[in-house]
Amino acid sequence: MNFAIHLADLFEGYLILLQSSKPVIHIIYSAIGDLLFSIMSSFVKLTCLTTDTRKVRKDAQALGAVNVEETQNLLSIHKIDYGKAALREIGSLESKTNLDAVKTEIKLCYQDVTLYLQKNLPYKLSILKDLQCFHKTNRLKEVSVLAVRRVATKVAEVLHGTNLTDLNKDRYADEIVRQFNMYQTEDINLDEELDSYSFWRMIGGMKDQQNHLKFDDLSKLARTCLTLCHGNAAPERGFSFNVEKQQREFSERQKQKEIENAAAQKQIKEKISEVQSLENQIEEETLKLAVADNLIEEGTGSLSSLLLTNGALNKSSVMKAQ
Repeated sequence: MNFAIHLADLFEGYLILLQSSKPVIHIIYSAIGDLLFSIMSSFVKLTCLTTDTRKVRKDAQALGAVNVEETQNLLSIHKIDYGKAALREIGSLESKTNLDAVKTEIKLCYQDVTLYLQKNLPYKLSILKDLQCFHKTNRLKEVSVLAVRRVATKVAEVLHGTNLTDLNKDRYADEIVRQFNMYQTEDINLDEELDSYSFWRMIGGMKDQQNHLKFDDLSKLARTCLTLCHGNAAPERGFSFNVEKQQREFSERQKQKEIENAAAQKQIKEKISEVQSLENQIEEETLKLAVADNLIEEGTGSLSSLLLTNGALNKSSVMKAQ
């Protein structure tokens, strides 16, 4: 259990990133590399995870190509990072055989998790790697110029004829690169409080001495790319440009449901009131009929008595007359 908690902690940063309310598409590639490195460095030799010339980690594609089933690439089971709590529990085992068996099982777990990530994470998508050029901290890197050209070419192919551009892909890419080169020389305040979308909106509003927008096309391209979803359905619901719309639509649906429910309840109450009123009328009519029946019965009895009495009197009168 402690090892499972330790392993889950390694995923925390990546999962939180995917649920961010800010654009993340331009940092997904780097985040994938961080995730792979965090897990692999627990059981893989560091020499397999860093570059030959500098002691920096390999990028996501290179880490995805590391063979974690090759024994010579792996740390011994006694040097693997199991997490402090799990290691304490492992150390309490009395039998060395059991100790080694548990460590081997944990190593296999690391391997299975890494193999799954290497197979399913989208680090092979070149567009994810190129989109890093729109991160404000990458603007001065030489590779960013080539990356922004590839992105511009691809976007122009997909969105040609839209309000983004009417130029063909080559001319559009040339214009984007020209603006990006100017953007690299600009003295820009890299406000840490600004998310990338707000940053590029600020860049898009910058003007030259003739009051012309300097980076209009570049800013539009960057903001268009930043609205791309990252292909994870559940975390995508937390993506900033979808969540506001979803919340608004959800609120509207809720309000509509509340209105419909209120109308339905009103109709039900009206129907109940009508039924109760009808029942009251029926009771009143039934009571009236019962009273009428009693009166009729009483009236019939009195009439019969009166007729009999009158008949007897008439007979007596006749006899006296005779």
